[in-house]
Amino acid sequence: YLISSGFKFKIPTITQKHRFAFYFPISYYSQESALSLPSTSSSSEFSNQEEMHYITLEPTLLGSSQLFNKFDINYSGKIIKQISGDDTDEDMLYVLNCSLTLPISKVASLIPEYGICKAGDQSYIHSGIGILIKL
Repeated sequence: YLISSGFKFKIPTITQKHRFAFYFPISYYSQESALSLPSTSSSSEFSNQEEMHYITLEPTLLGSSQLFNKFDINYSGKIIKQISGDDTDEDMLYVLNCSLTLPISKVASLIPEYGICKAGDQSYIHSGIGILIKL
């Protein structure tokens, strides 16, 4: 699980078509992984569970631009720096994300997202689709 809290500061701009903010959260991560190995002495399995806990600082620059007075393109860049907790392979990650808000009705929008995370010499991508419902 992840618990995150921080401060968000709006960066003044000349026009409302482009909005920027700086978000500075501190996050607590708890991750559990299970490793199952077959036993050589019997038919039962040996299970080893490992829990990892760590705290990170995640300074983030957020941006949003309005396209054709209908769509919003959202983008962000973030650095994730581990400041305490269990050892991990990397203590610094770099993340870029981009999403597009596509209205489907007056109260709902689809938000496809794509992101890249760089950890050391490895890169990871993620994508997904979110749903925004205005109450």
